[in-house]
Amino acid sequence: FKEEVATADCRGVGLGLTSCKTFALCIGGDVWLEKTKVCTIDDCSGGTTFRFCLPGEIVKTRPTEHITPIATQRDMFDNIAPSTAHPNSSHSPHKPNIESDKEQNSSSSDTLAEITTKYEQAVSPTNLPSNDLLRLTTFYIIEDSNVIRRSIILKLRTVSRQIENSEWTFIEFPTVESFLPSLQTVVDSLSQKIAFVIDENLDSQGGQLRGHQLINALIQAGFDGLIISASGDEISAKKHRECGANLIWGKPLPRVPRILETLRLAWENNSQSVSKCIEA
Repeated sequence: FKEEVATADCRGVGLGLTSCKTFALCIGGDVWLEKTKVCTIDDCSGGTTFRFCLPGEIVKTRPTEHITPIATQRDMFDNIAPSTAHPNSSHSPHKPNIESDKEQNSSSSDTLAEITTKYEQAVSPTNLPSNDLLRLTTFYIIEDSNVIRRSIILKLRTVSRQIENSEWTFIEFPTVESFLPSLQTVVDSLSQKIAFVIDENLDSQGGQLRGHQLINALIQAGFDGLIISASGDEISAKKHRECGANLIWGKPLPRVPRILETLRLAWENNSQSVSKCIEA
């Protein structure tokens, strides 16, 4: 493990492994590396395996049940509201989370719904024609942070509401390795408009492969959709641009009108086989 401060980081991915090990040791548990394997685009099976050993007991609940905190002698959890387990709260490496902008996700919190409402009130519809170039789009979001993935989907859903009769689908993967088994199927989906939103560093979820490696793999496989870099730093953005990304978005994402504008320009360039990277 690398040396780091034993606190949650600011990217929304929770505690690092070093922090987990520190806290595990404090309660009589441990975290250790069992095996590791270098992954490549051609061979992404295996990877790094960590083992966790913690004292306690396993509590099983159904997706609709609440997990009630267990009070300690000092009742330190008395004021914590119960959380709700949801089948989409964790991501299996080969079972991506798929959502459509036509659906209301039952796991969305009241706060998230309130933010969405404010977005809708702030941006007026453009009343674009039903045959709009962006009307049918599937977004593959390759990002290791659960929080950032949710924020990207929230923003893109707001963008989709500016397009009449839009049907946008969002498919999430936490690492490049978890997506690779679907690579050829996606490339062969010629009847669909597909866009990738790709982060560079995905190691918080155990990913060894980087975002620029996925961009190279997509282009080599003949992918003709949009590739959007959303790494959030200039060095990675430059690398993604050199690899062939069509769009560069920062973190946080640009404003809704700018996203809509750049998506439209990028698709127009793509349809005319114009090789040009657009920055927002």
